[in-house]
Amino acid sequence: MFNECGFDMIYLDALDGSDTVAGAKYTWHYQAKFTFEICKRLKKPAMMEMSTFSHHLWYVRSRMGAWDHPNRSHKRFIDMHCAANESCQRMFLPTNLGWWAFKTWSGPQGEPTFADDIEYLCAKALANNSGLSIMGVDPDTINKVPALPRLTAIMKNYENLRMANYFTEAVKEKLRVPGDEVALVKGADGEWQFRRMEYAKHKVSGMPGWSNKWNVTNRFETQPLQLRIEALLSAGPYDAPGNITLADFRDPKDFPERKAQPGITAKLEPTSALVKAGAISGCFSATSAMATHVRSWAKFGKKFSPVANLAGHQALGLWVYGDGKGEVLNVQLSDPYSISWGAINDHYIIVDFSGWRYFELIEPEGERHADYSWPYGGLYSIYRFQVSYPKVESLNLYCNNVPPKETVTCYLSPLRAVPTVKAKLRNLEIMIDKQTILFPVEMESGSYLEFRSPTDCKLYGPKGELISDVKPQCNEPILTEGVSSFAFSCEADGVVNPRVNVTVISQGETLRGMNPPEKINRKYLPQESAK
Repeated sequence: MFNECGFDMIYLDALDGSDTVAGAKYTWHYQAKFTFEICKRLKKPAMMEMSTFSHHLWYVRSRMGAWDHPNRSHKRFIDMHCAANESCQRMFLPTNLGWWAFKTWSGPQGEPTFADDIEYLCAKALANNSGLSIMGVDPDTINKVPALPRLTAIMKNYENLRMANYFTEAVKEKLRVPGDEVALVKGADGEWQFRRMEYAKHKVSGMPGWSNKWNVTNRFETQPLQLRIEALLSAGPYDAPGNITLADFRDPKDFPERKAQPGITAKLEPTSALVKAGAISGCFSATSAMATHVRSWAKFGKKFSPVANLAGHQALGLWVYGDGKGEVLNVQLSDPYSISWGAINDHYIIVDFSGWRYFELIEPEGERHADYSWPYGGLYSIYRFQVSYPKVESLNLYCNNVPPKETVTCYLSPLRAVPTVKAKLRNLEIMIDKQTILFPVEMESGSYLEFRSPTDCKLYGPKGELISDVKPQCNEPILTEGVSSFAFSCEADGVVNPRVNVTVISQGETLRGMNPPEKINRKYLPQESAK
């Protein structure tokens, strides 16, 4: 096929599956043998990349760095991919920031890719001159998924400008900074340039008062407010019949796997001293003899035999009595390795509060995983793989971020698995400082609202389809330079707790820097470019 069709590159996906021939011990031999047999039959040399890199493959490998795509926390994953690709560049191999898939809403274990996610990916690819390998875009899907034409158009402009070598090295250097965001725009003179951007996302998961009020720091100049609101899944009632109790903390031996970082001592004991639900609470305490809070973890774990079927109960409900010292509780679920190759669903509770507080834990962590040091990991386990809820094998309770030379103590109600619920939210209201914006709209879980101005506000569905234009009730809201206070409220059906992501969008100065004409490959320039 390579010879007859005139292809230039071969990607040997699943070459790592060569352990099926004679076991893992001899994969290096059969991987190379298979690859070399292909090369012997080619009429011209092929650019090659493959899904593994045993030592003999360096003879034929000419590209490196392709990873599988994430399902959540896309920007943090891209930063880690870029850091890993630095070793490829030191071996003088062109790098890749694929495989990449454009995502729409798929439930609690995945996150959509919005335009700013694609801009982030493409800006890092342009800055590092990394290629992109795309999945899921073909003649059938391009017009069936409304988000795809918008997102692929962004990628096309970036890739054309990358191939054209449009921007100077000075601009690329600024784009490489992890966490820094930009948007590709065209100036009044027709020259392509970047505008500095920031997307400050906050999850509203508890109302009223604790997570529906927060602060945002705008590091740019005062400007009109822009934001995005995503409607998330809610959870059923904690006390509803049919919920599954995963831990009631009555038996001190219920969590037989107990480990801790050297310098940390921890206990998990039943107590009736402080009780919110049932007759017993679990008292989780940890004492640190360390000089730092970094990697100050303790673990209590157990396995379910047989595995727990949580197919209809993918949310967790838990009351926590906090001590306000800032430790991190992590409620972690995983399934057998044979099912999902090591998927881990972390759920964090930051204990920056005192007294009882109820938590609905639904979406697994990704973005904050790298903020702490854990005794487990694997990028795919955190960012890509998804737990199979019909076959949950283990429950682990972790504590981390213990203050140095201190003891932290939390009380836990029985941990229950409860159903997820699609919620309908109406009359959403955002307050910024003393300004109020009312969105007279109904949103269902999976939909999102983008507010660019009082005359540019749109409601989109789970696949990125435009549902309607929205007319917010407000004046021209302003995001001032520095710290602003935000609050969110809405109406919801029944007794569900409204849960949303609110992303405040701010923009700063532009970055300009076009290479001299003789260095630009004009055939790749976007057609609408005036240069």
